[in-house]
Amino acid sequence: MRHRENRYIWFGIMCISVTIVYLIPAFFLMPSIDDYIYANQIIRGPMAEGHGALSSVLLSVKDVYLTWQGNYFSFFVLFLYTAIGGLAIPWVRFTVAVNVVLLFFSIYFLLRSVLRNEDSLRHTDLYLIAAFLLLVFCGLNRASPSEALYWLNASVIYTMPLALSLISLGNAIRYRNNHVVKNLIISCISAACAAGGVLMITAFLNASLLCLILNDCLTNKKVNRGTLTTLMIAMAGGLVNALAPGNFVRAQENDLGGNRITAALKNTLLVFGDRVSFSLRKEYLLCGCITIFLLTLYFTKQEDHKNKLLHPVILWIEGAFILFITIYPVIFGYNTATTQPWRFCFVIEFLIALVFLGCSGYSAYYIANRWKIHDSQINKGIAIFFIILLFFINYRYAGKENMMLLTMASEFKSGRLKSFSDQENSMIDDIVSSNSDDVIIHIGNPSSGILKDFNLKEDPNNYVNKSMAQYYGKNSVLIVLTK
Repeated sequence: MRHRENRYIWFGIMCISVTIVYLIPAFFLMPSIDDYIYANQIIRGPMAEGHGALSSVLLSVKDVYLTWQGNYFSFFVLFLYTAIGGLAIPWVRFTVAVNVVLLFFSIYFLLRSVLRNEDSLRHTDLYLIAAFLLLVFCGLNRASPSEALYWLNASVIYTMPLALSLISLGNAIRYRNNHVVKNLIISCISAACAAGGVLMITAFLNASLLCLILNDCLTNKKVNRGTLTTLMIAMAGGLVNALAPGNFVRAQENDLGGNRITAALKNTLLVFGDRVSFSLRKEYLLCGCITIFLLTLYFTKQEDHKNKLLHPVILWIEGAFILFITIYPVIFGYNTATTQPWRFCFVIEFLIALVFLGCSGYSAYYIANRWKIHDSQINKGIAIFFIILLFFINYRYAGKENMMLLTMASEFKSGRLKSFSDQENSMIDDIVSSNSDDVIIHIGNPSSGILKDFNLKEDPNNYVNKSMAQYYGKNSVLIVLTK
């Protein structure tokens, strides 16, 4: 037992190490675009009118809910953070860093929850390490994290709800197995919070819980009350989110008319095919799926199951359903298949990797038990050679140009992250220290493949320029780009 626990410690150390790598850029990021808009909304609004911090937060959430969108939990957290520390750089970086840690903890927690039955696999600890690394490499390594991870606004609206949805699912799975009330409570609370984030996360959580209930019906001939309770809470939160008056006001302002439901279904199918194809071809996901398939075949123990095993085809269909439902709210909101912001790509490509790797692993587990395949029947040397060959072939096709892990390492080693941060900090210092209310900044064009810049324009009337000027108490901010 002690040896087994020590091995799980190594899995934990591996997860912490990867988390630290993704944490590094968080200590160089700066507030950007919408961060200033929402900060002005609460600081120059209710707080300036004399309302207390909590009252200002609730009034700001109400205003957004009625006029912009229904992400009740995310905006509560965002306005609360802003009410406490404003957009002070250390505070913004700390807030984003907390969300990065929360995301990787949720991945760790979900994997431990799914693979909690140690009797089904040999060396579960090693398998967990392999699954975690494949998920990170294939799911968090292509789409730029500049919007989803390293932007205060999006990290609260996308990353935090995504992490909470994984925590809710992990606790729902644990409750199905152990009936510990604590897991049910955490699952329900996490679901209520996750449902108040961006609607694509709400849709993902509800679809996943629905599939868990369906699987219980197929295998146990009954519905787990805990999972059903969590689903009801997630659905209620989703309705509160989706039916927000602000969603309809926003649609009218953007003139999103026509038969949006039918068009969104067609466009969602197009985006679904496009993102899955990209992941399989460019994110090494096909290699990852084959690797986890072979690993599962090798590590699986044959055992007598009390309940029948679901056929893998059912899980693949459910996985496709979950991804389709997740994509739909975004496409419905934009009313086009061509608008796919980085924050959407980051989340959906991670979920595609999660679904495909999970279904591939289960398919191998099913085959190993159905056909009684033992590890002695698998030639390790040939399997390893085959996996290396696959990754080499995929590398020749996909290359390494847009790998975010390599970009992070390159920008950190070359000092580009620090240079970016220093230039952005210099711009803030120039604005704050200027004796003029109409600030003109002469600066180069700071850029990073990992971090999001201020996005200031050479037009003082641009909404970003006006938001920054308002936050720092100026009439206008104008930048003049220098070579």
